[in-house]
Amino acid sequence: MSLQIVVRASSLLPNCTLKARTTIQPETRPTPACRFRLNYRNLMSIIRFIFCLFFLLDAYWWRVADRKLRNLHRARGWRGLLAVFMIGQATLLLSRLMPPSWSRQINGHVPLALIAGQYLWHLGVLPFWILGGFMLRGVAQVTRLKSHRRKSHTVDLSNDPSRFREDPTTPPVPDVRVPQVAVLRDLCPSTGEDTGLRIRRPVAPIDPHHECGRSTTNPSPLHLTRRQMLSAAAVAVPPLLMGGLAGVALAQLGRYRVRAFDLFIPDLPAKLEGVTIAHLSDFHAGRFMTRRNMAPIIDTVNDMKPDLVLITGDLIDYALIDLPPALEALKRLKPKYGLRDGLAMCMGNHDIIENRFDFKREAEAAGFPILANAARYVEVNGCPIQLMAIDWCNGDRTTKAADMTRAAVQSIAQLRDPAAFPILMAHHPHAFDEAAKARLPLTLSGHTHGGQIMVTPNFGAGSTMFRYWSGLYRKPNGSQLIVSNGIGNWFPLRVNAPAEVLRLTLRSG
Repeated sequence: MSLQIVVRASSLLPNCTLKARTTIQPETRPTPACRFRLNYRNLMSIIRFIFCLFFLLDAYWWRVADRKLRNLHRARGWRGLLAVFMIGQATLLLSRLMPPSWSRQINGHVPLALIAGQYLWHLGVLPFWILGGFMLRGVAQVTRLKSHRRKSHTVDLSNDPSRFREDPTTPPVPDVRVPQVAVLRDLCPSTGEDTGLRIRRPVAPIDPHHECGRSTTNPSPLHLTRRQMLSAAAVAVPPLLMGGLAGVALAQLGRYRVRAFDLFIPDLPAKLEGVTIAHLSDFHAGRFMTRRNMAPIIDTVNDMKPDLVLITGDLIDYALIDLPPALEALKRLKPKYGLRDGLAMCMGNHDIIENRFDFKREAEAAGFPILANAARYVEVNGCPIQLMAIDWCNGDRTTKAADMTRAAVQSIAQLRDPAAFPILMAHHPHAFDEAAKARLPLTLSGHTHGGQIMVTPNFGAGSTMFRYWSGLYRKPNGSQLIVSNGIGNWFPLRVNAPAEVLRLTLRSG
């Protein structure tokens, strides 16, 4: 038997008390639409600005690469390939500036490898290659400057041309077009006397018909100078690197691990000993996570036979067109207490990109209630568990997102029922700090993807951007946080941050 009590934090009354087996359905006041539209406009402005930077980087690299290819054999063909490559990148970028559903439909007809390559090119290969080029130029300039200063303070008489005079006894070269060597006399620097040494110095062939007297030897068209080889490599390596990384990214799709945690919680009710929770996060249903890709994940979760399934946001990538197939896939989940009572979900930042209200309405119409600054109860083994969740906070012109998240946790903490075991779901893991202050024993989060690109498990993008990015964290007062690496991707490549399904077991202690 399950007990369902749903309470909204935004409508909590000062004198409101909760009674067992009572359903409270107060009138809710959703976030004002004007604030959402403001946040969405701000988000799109930031995205457009970033995309303008991408266009500028593409144009700069195209110009530099085209100049390097002009002196190669069959330069017209290579420059044509470069133009096709860059025009393709620009076209995919333009499609991203369209409304999310339009963009998703267009990208649905583009090969997955090209979509992955576009992400890797603009968010990885191109910026780092250009930055690396500027750094190498800076190092080269500093090295040349130091070398010049060192030479300016050193006097080497052996290289003084006044020490050498042409030997008048040496017969003249009969043919000026083929001189091989120049014979010079060595003079003593102090007395100016002839030392008797003869120096034979090679001389390059001279063309008397050339206006400057320089050699006009034309190498074979297939012959590349060192400079040409370096220029060709500088142009070829970035696209080849992008292609290699795209291959690695595609090979990673569908791979995930199952990570288990035994959570030892002080004062855990005895009836909840051994209760299992399947924690899922960040599906990012879309091009990289289709309904077909979700099928084996659902089978893995069902094989766990969990008591509860909790999903901590980012069910879709960005387009609502991907929500119906994702919900259809989730209907195959089989928690012990059923989908209605045994599954709970909160929203993440990607869920609300197109329209948060439409996302919530479609999910609830499909039988998946969304917890947004709300709490509900489920009875497990005769003991009530209070499932709480906060909505994703974007912030606005007057309030920072972190402050809004802090206020949301404080508000939801007021709903805590001392007779039930509380579990907080928050997409962003930084909500844990305020949850620990409220002495909430367990918080579940996602959002970080485990750092996505990690040099080591403890150093990388995750440790740079987040205080908590993967796994289990504890506070001195006993509060615990679980951060999932997520099961899907919006950026196709992962390094030392594998996708995962979490199996959590509640233990007393």
